[in-house]
Amino acid sequence: MLSAGVVFTNDRFPRAMNRELTALETSDPTDETLATRVKRGSTIGANATIGPGVTLGAFSMVGMGSVVTRNVPEQALVGGNPARVTGYVCVCGPRLVTMDLPPPIGTSLECERCRRKYEWDGRGLIAESAS
Repeated sequence: MLSAGVVFTNDRFPRAMNRELTALETSDPTDETLATRVKRGSTIGANATIGPGVTLGAFSMVGMGSVVTRNVPEQALVGGNPARVTGYVCVCGPRLVTMDLPPPIGTSLECERCRRKYEWDGRGLIAESAS
């Protein structure tokens, strides 16, 4: 999901003129423009800016107004300028882990909304297989 006013940038060195200063720089992709990857289920809040060459992991969430300058892990919740990981979310949306007080490694977590189960490994959520 892309909310209103999301901006994707693709140029690491944006300039109006070419290197020789003889003409305007092309707007076409060049070797200095980078692709951005938005993986399945990602949500980007209103007025967020996504930097060049960044990958947003599957089911990640970018808070409104954030400036993303680095890759975002799967199911991570990021916010701020520059965006930092503040927690991890279920694939259906609710926050399961807050980085202010993360659970001990190996903790089992269950989403109150959809009842999916995860294990916290200290770096992300691992989906527990259904029994």
